[in-house]
Amino acid sequence: MTISHRQLLLQMQKEIDAALTEQDDGHHQHVRERIAAVRAMADLVLTAEVQDVKATRQVSPQKQHSDDELALMQGATFRQNKQHPSFGEDEEEEANGDSIFDF
Repeated sequence: MTISHRQLLLQMQKEIDAALTEQDDGHHQHVRERIAAVRAMADLVLTAEVQDVKATRQVSPQKQHSDDELALMQGATFRQNKQHPSFGEDEEEEANGDSIFDF
């Protein structure tokens, strides 16, 4: 069950009006009780707003991926520029092949 801010504000206003009339009558303890009730309602509104802010932060959009990341996730492969020879590739033209005895 959700209570709207308007309903809480109207109830707080009733408590404040009652506290003002009781203050005029000299009932200081009743005034303190009314003020405590108003404070409790204000705290209720404030904690509800903090929880709403936390909930919206948790639902915030996730990190945007770059086009390259999306393509990789979809299974695309990229050709890389070979700047350094990989294992098994000889830099020298005189090498005979992939044998371990090639010098």
